Amino acid sequence: MAMDDNSSVENWYALYQKHVLRIVYAILKGRCVDPPDHAQQVEQDVWVKVLKGAGGYDSSREFVYWLNGLVRNTSIDHIKRCDPRTSPIEANEGILGDAPAAGADSRIVNRILLRELWEKLDDNERKLATLVFIEQLEVREIAHILGIKENAVRQRRFRLIRKLQKLADWR
Repeated sequence: MAMDDNSSVENWYALYQKHVLRIVYAILKGRCVDPPDHAQQVEQDVWVKVLKGAGGYDSSREFVYWLNGLVRNTSIDHIKRCDPRTSPIEANEGILGDAPAAGADSRIVNRILLRELWEKLDDNERKLATLVFIEQLEVREIAHILGIKENAVRQRRFRLIRKLQKLADWR
């Protein structure tokens, strides 16, 4: 289907509206005060970008991959506008509550260690870490969001874990 007219965009909207909203909500969950309201706003922003950027769509690629890139980038931009100082690790209160260490002092130490590890990751590794460890999404879902194959997600996840282990000096 060509992206040359508004009827094509309307068809894409009918097919992918729920898909976009589900992915946006998964990315925003735990990072924004009111994810449902924010997700709807980001979803609308995505469709505005689809309308504006429809001429830039390369029809040799599947539309869903192009759309997933817009969804991912628009969601990340929204998170940065929500609170640019908050990393997904800090935004997710549950991650430190699950730590085995007890007491306020050890939770503070864990938070500092997590922040240091987070800062040593590049943007792609942070995205993957967010989807794997914080969002706890399935490999299939991560592959769909990132627009890559499931095996690539498994490889990147393995490399990410290995890198985190080396950075944390675990053996």
